[in-house]
Amino acid sequence: MIQKTQLTSLSAVHKGMLFAFLGYTAFAFADICAKWLTAQFSVYQVIFMDQFMSCVFLLLALPWLGGVRSIKKTRHIPIHIIRTVLNIFIALLVVYSVSVLPIAMVYTFIFAKPFYAALFGILIYSQAVLPRHWLAIAVGFLGVLIALQPGTKAFDIVLILPILAGIIIALMFTLSRSLEGESIFSLGFWPIAGALPVVGILMLDDFVMPTVQQFAVVCIAGFLVAVAVVSVSLAFRMAPAATVSPFLYTEMLWALIFGFLIFGDLPDLYMLLGAAIIVSSGLFLIFSEKRKKRVA
Repeated sequence: MIQKTQLTSLSAVHKGMLFAFLGYTAFAFADICAKWLTAQFSVYQVIFMDQFMSCVFLLLALPWLGGVRSIKKTRHIPIHIIRTVLNIFIALLVVYSVSVLPIAMVYTFIFAKPFYAALFGILIYSQAVLPRHWLAIAVGFLGVLIALQPGTKAFDIVLILPILAGIIIALMFTLSRSLEGESIFSLGFWPIAGALPVVGILMLDDFVMPTVQQFAVVCIAGFLVAVAVVSVSLAFRMAPAATVSPFLYTEMLWALIFGFLIFGDLPDLYMLLGAAIIVSSGLFLIFSEKRKKRVA
């Protein structure tokens, strides 16, 4: 009862923060599963299997996510279509990136997303961004440049892919603010289900039947994707983009730990320095928001 009272007493901003933490953590573990699967299946098949199982889990949870009436009352069709197209590109970019690069490196470059999210929030919704938000985002973006090392021999054109993914992710979840009144189910189901026909066709030429063990990993990944999409969509609908975006940085912790333990990934000094700067800027933004609420 106490925990329930404490949760319901939280402001919309703090609830958005909690959903962001849950969603980005789920995304991190889903990406770890996807990287493991890409060693055995094509990128297209991995995306199809993961997203198909995500739809299955969302349908199973439909009674708790708005019920059948949420499907009948689905509105904002153009926004759903746009988010579906964006989700296709995100899946292709992220899964391919983690298949050829260390997960921690992929996340480092996706971490420019708060800058894009804040920009989209201003352009689309006229959101106010406080000076401390701009400071944290600017410092974080500097960290991305340090890790990217543009203009040096260490620069790899493939690193542009996770940066592009970050831009599209920011736009997709920022647009969730236009889905006011939509059920939780609609936020997560339609972008995923809409992508299935496209990636399904692309995977046909190189389909491999999964083993029981592989299918178990697919189920875990699908469940995590479902949780992540719904949670992060809710976070962006409840709170300003510049406030919830820094929780993306929690993915770096999991990427460093499991990237080393499972895949033997060893990040270089520049990547670690850039990641440290990015995470530090995110933590500054989070704690400055907490101090603001405490004073209020």
